[in-house]
Amino acid sequence: MESSEIWNLIKLGEDAELECKLASKGTVPKEMWYTYSAFANTNGGTILLGIKEENGLFYPVDIDVVKLQKDFWDNVNNRNKVSNNILQNVTPLVIEGKHILKIVVPRAMRQQKPVYIGQNPLIGTYRRNFEGDYRCSAEEVQRMIAEQSSSSQDSKILDSYDLKDINTESLKSYRKRFANLKPDSTWNELDDVEFLVRIGGWGRNRKTREEGLTVAGLLMFGEENTITSYFPHYYLDYREKNTEIPGQRWSNRITSQDGTWSGNLYDFYFKVIIKITADINVPFHLEGDEYVRQVETRVHKALREAVLNTIIHANYFGETGIVIEKEKSFFRFSNSGILRIPIEKAISGGNSDPRNPLLFKMFSQIGLGERSGYGLESIHTTWRQQHWKRPIIKEEFQPERTTLTLYLLHYYLLKL
Repeated sequence: MESSEIWNLIKLGEDAELECKLASKGTVPKEMWYTYSAFANTNGGTILLGIKEENGLFYPVDIDVVKLQKDFWDNVNNRNKVSNNILQNVTPLVIEGKHILKIVVPRAMRQQKPVYIGQNPLIGTYRRNFEGDYRCSAEEVQRMIAEQSSSSQDSKILDSYDLKDINTESLKSYRKRFANLKPDSTWNELDDVEFLVRIGGWGRNRKTREEGLTVAGLLMFGEENTITSYFPHYYLDYREKNTEIPGQRWSNRITSQDGTWSGNLYDFYFKVIIKITADINVPFHLEGDEYVRQVETRVHKALREAVLNTIIHANYFGETGIVIEKEKSFFRFSNSGILRIPIEKAISGGNSDPRNPLLFKMFSQIGLGERSGYGLESIHTTWRQQHWKRPIIKEEFQPERTTLTLYLLHYYLLKL
């Protein structure tokens, strides 16, 4: 980043990813470490030391950069001061003839979180909220610690859950789809338990001899009441509005709690995908001497990926459920939990860290889901090809939530 760009940032003032501190005595101010923790645990950001604020305006002052750098490195590498040094970019700059220090804090990987100051993560962990830092609650810290694990949340074997807790029609439907796609598979001859073992819905621990439904099996095929007995905040909601008149109610809605269907993820996916693609105009293309109807367009596939991503990356232990919205000018997909990799890496493709890999496996076994790590990239590519507004991914942290919004140019008239 050039000095002129830094100067422009200074004139704009602090925001969610920029913090300015004075550091006039050549030592790192105590408050800077709160911001270091906050940026690392949120989306990263830039800290500028040697910037004074006066009447809401920011401007550089000359500081002893050499002394400041030594004090900074001594502290950032001190485990009694901060839990983890994740920095790669600390640069002295000259702005308007004044020396300042630029510190670029990356977003920490999930294995590094929480990044905290002091000795106790429960009181030393911070996150960024607009231009301020706030101390994380014990629940937020515990979620970060849980996300460090290499074991997936959906592989856990559930105590006292068995075949009586699943919807038999859902499993029967899944097996039929699997058999149609893979008629020669020997799995088709297995009983339900052994079939579930193969796809990840039933687990066996050889050491403890424990066996039963996995979290993935319960979420995929369970009944709503049995799912919520383990996930009290579990909730699925599809909302459709066919007019832009303010205040009008939803014209179509599906929720996991309405009591007319199983309420599980497998049935929710197929109910939603039918609704969300119902009025997309399917184009025709010339093949040889005849026009042949193209059954599934790139946009159909992108919407399918968006629904699957919402399901696969959700944190079902979180405080909020899954909400999918369809309106005249946009689709919106929202789930509990933040992305486990930075947004830029998720969009660029090839970087995969699904929160529920067994759910991903189950859907992929029946032909659903792009290659691991390429779902968001495929969606962005499709929207760019349509010359539509770039998809927007937003992360919220209180509570943790990820939302993908896909805007349309002319309602559902798709031009391929």
